[in-house]
Amino acid sequence: MRGAQGLASRLLRLARAPESRRAAANRALPGEIRRVHHCSRGRYGSPRVHAALRAEGVRAGRHRVADLMRRHGTGARTKTRTGCCGSTSRRAPT
Repeated sequence: MRGAQGLASRLLRLARAPESRRAAANRALPGEIRRVHHCSRGRYGSPRVHAALRAEGVRAGRHRVADLMRRHGTGARTKTRTGCCGSTSRRAPT
């Protein structure tokens, strides 16, 4: 039974602990990412967003930016793919 009490007290201490600097930065960073992404009219993916943030002096790793973009559904616009051979009805039977 002592193990369960130890776990409960550790969880309670963790819940009362002040927010870490990284957690606070992770709350603020998605707004910066959205701003850069919006300024690029949705064309920038995570490598370019990371480069733009770095140029502005914001310190965040490339994979961290990619992870936050993925979590918040921010991604680059992609061109729609068109078929190179026309309609499928005009193709030769296989």
